[in-house]
Amino acid sequence: GGEASSAVTTYRVRRGDTIGEIAERHGVSTRDVMAWNGLSSTTIRPGQQINIYSESNAPRTHVVQRGQNLSVIAQVHGVTVQQLRRWNDLSSNNIYPGQRLVVSQ
Repeated sequence: GGEASSAVTTYRVRRGDTIGEIAERHGVSTRDVMAWNGLSSTTIRPGQQINIYSESNAPRTHVVQRGQNLSVIAQVHGVTVQQLRRWNDLSSNNIYPGQRLVVSQ
């Protein structure tokens, strides 16, 4: 389908796939694929569904995963902790899993 809302592709992991290969196949970076899917490691398993965004429609938000902190998220998105705090009106560095953060302006 070529409908306008198809900015995201859901890819089903096959045996032998790696995040790097999937990213390369879709013309995006491994780091982006990991960020979009909240992956803290490159470990994936067959049958897992991975969301791939086209570069122009990459999300500007990040859903916090367990074990992540502001500095990790800032590093992944190439921004500073100060920017994240400002954009999300955070009074401290405390964030929680499932929280959606704005990661670019």
